[in-house]
Amino acid sequence: MSKKKYGINTKKILFFSLFKIESLKDQGIYPDLLGEFSKKGYELYILSPSERGQKIKKKFSKVDNVTIIQVKSLKTQKTNRFEKLASSLLLEFLFIWTYYRKLSNIKFDLVLFPTPTIFVTNFLKIIRLNKTGVKYLLIKDIFPQNAIDLNFIKQKSILSNFFENKEKKLYSSVDYIGCMSNANLKYLKDKKSVDTHKLEVNPNSIDISKYPLLKCNEFRKAQKISLHDLVFVYGGNLGKPQGINKILNFMKYIESKKSIHFIICGQGTESDLIKKFIKKHKIIKTRLFTNLSKQEYLQIVKESNIGLVFLHNSFSIPNYPSRILDYMYYKLPVLSWTDKASDVGDIFKFNNAGFSFKSENSFGEIKSLIDKIDFNQIKIMGENSHKILIDNFQSKHSFSLIEKKIN
Repeated sequence: MSKKKYGINTKKILFFSLFKIESLKDQGIYPDLLGEFSKKGYELYILSPSERGQKIKKKFSKVDNVTIIQVKSLKTQKTNRFEKLASSLLLEFLFIWTYYRKLSNIKFDLVLFPTPTIFVTNFLKIIRLNKTGVKYLLIKDIFPQNAIDLNFIKQKSILSNFFENKEKKLYSSVDYIGCMSNANLKYLKDKKSVDTHKLEVNPNSIDISKYPLLKCNEFRKAQKISLHDLVFVYGGNLGKPQGINKILNFMKYIESKKSIHFIICGQGTESDLIKKFIKKHKIIKTRLFTNLSKQEYLQIVKESNIGLVFLHNSFSIPNYPSRILDYMYYKLPVLSWTDKASDVGDIFKFNNAGFSFKSENSFGEIKSLIDKIDFNQIKIMGENSHKILIDNFQSKHSFSLIEKKIN
């Protein structure tokens, strides 16, 4: 893009989150969305946390119309909930400090940020004093209710009341809230009394042009898995929110099936539990990979047949995991075994693109489904799954929704 498009009248955007961003060339829902703004000539300023122990190339980088400032922090990802909470509380102060030092002379037309975290209301107040334009929140989780559902925090305790008050202030501080799904939107409207005019469905989305070209059957050859065998894949975090017992039950059943394999890609607080389960029960049909590069993970997804989503049955909030995007790109039907609140499986069920189970007691139905899976049916479902991605989950669609708010 020509630098002539980056003039003094270019609209300016501030983005901050708990997620690390080093370059918009990286693949992910946030670099992909921000990349759409960059391609259209907007001037971007990104505050990205640099967690303890992480090595970063530059604390400050500016390439054309994109400025990225790395903010030192405690761990916010792949750590225990206590450090994650402490880091979230501290990060607001660090954002404020960085803003005063680097950005206070800039008037932003759009402030864009996702949850987690809810601890940014003071930061928003300070930015607002500088005559900031639109404040747009992307809801990616609903805290503290998610922690209450998993018994990390007691309902109606001093702690939950404190967090819920922070949450309420956050929703009132923003102009618009992008929700991941219809159920997500309805929950905020009904349970959190958020003004309807603030809400719209703006789901997790990706730039499909960033997906790499991959070899054919490289993973299957390395793992000695026949091209005729059925491969289920799960990619993502391995923690209590995923309902690990569901994953263990799935592993144990697959072990008894001929020509079927289960590949788990990810890590988290429950990774060791899965490793011990594999060792104790002498599992050989399930393989666990905990330290994959993005390209290695995508190679596995490409060579799999069905993508899996697991969520803990106690959730009362509608979660919508972003891992389904990779499944859809590589034409995998999606099998989701979730709580009753989640609608992540609905779009696949209603478009003949996958299977949705919402009861803790659904495993009997799932086993019956596995026993009679038809490869021709899976191929048709995979094509439908990819079409859903193209029609609904591209970053250019998400960008268009947000851009309308500032033009």
